[in-house]
Amino acid sequence: MVVDLTGITFLGSVGIRELITNAKALQQRNGKMVIFVGENHMIAKALETTGIDALIPLFTDLDVAENDVLS
Repeated sequence: MVVDLTGITFLGSVGIRELITNAKALQQRNGKMVIFVGENHMIAKALETTGIDALIPLFTDLDVAENDVLS
C-alpha cells in the first residue's frame, strides 16, 4: 500500500498512530506500507523526527515507492 501524504499540511499524533497501526496490520497479512511524501518536506521532517521512517519507508518519488511496495 502506498500512502500519499503530498497534500497533507498537518499530521498529529493520532494520524501518526494510525499509520503505525495500519502498517503493522498489513505486515501481519504479509503486506507492506510505504509513504509517498513527494516534495512535502514539512511532513517528511515530522515523520523522520518521530522515527516513523525507521518503521515505514518514506519516498519522494512515486514510481520508486510503488516499485518498493511491490518487491
